[in-house]
Amino acid sequence: LAAAEAAAGHQPQSPLAHLGRARTLRTMRRFGDAAAAARRALEIDPENRAARYDLALAHQGLGQDREAVALLEPLVAENVLYERAAPVLAASLARLGRRDEAAALNRRFQKAEAGTNAAVQAMIRLGNQPENPDAHREAGRFHLEQGRVPRAVVEFREALRLRPGDRQSAALLVRALDAMQRTDEANAVRTILSGKETQSR
Repeated sequence: LAAAEAAAGHQPQSPLAHLGRARTLRTMRRFGDAAAAARRALEIDPENRAARYDLALAHQGLGQDREAVALLEPLVAENVLYERAAPVLAASLARLGRRDEAAALNRRFQKAEAGTNAAVQAMIRLGNQPENPDAHREAGRFHLEQGRVPRAVVEFREALRLRPGDRQSAALLVRALDAMQRTDEANAVRTILSGKETQSR
């Protein structure tokens, strides 16, 4: 605590210094003092997300869930994966009797977290196996689900270059091209797919 106090004293206009003090005080369960330090950081920098989050945690420690919710809701609305703001918010909502909202938020957070983990695995695989068409297809699928359609098209085309005629990649490419309203290109891929279906009969 002495180091955190000294840092805040030497740099009174540094939100980072006050934030460090707030976190130290919170670990000591001095939630009132932690809230004051986090609030000071937020006064210096009103856009500081970390200060807003730490102030919310201090309010929770004080049993002030309404105040915590008011601070956390904008953070989660902006990014459901920011720190642990979503499950922390869900806990406050549940204590306030808003259990349906809490459950829905937890499901949303878990889905987003699972998607992020899957994306990391897809990118690692692609980095390790740049000539693997399956790696490009799965990377493209992730980009498509995240709305990064042009990037998805690049990955699906690369998958087809590495494995011409791959039906899964071609079908996904059609979806991506349709989403971009590139109808002629999508129809050209459909024609190729239809031709392969006829040949296989």
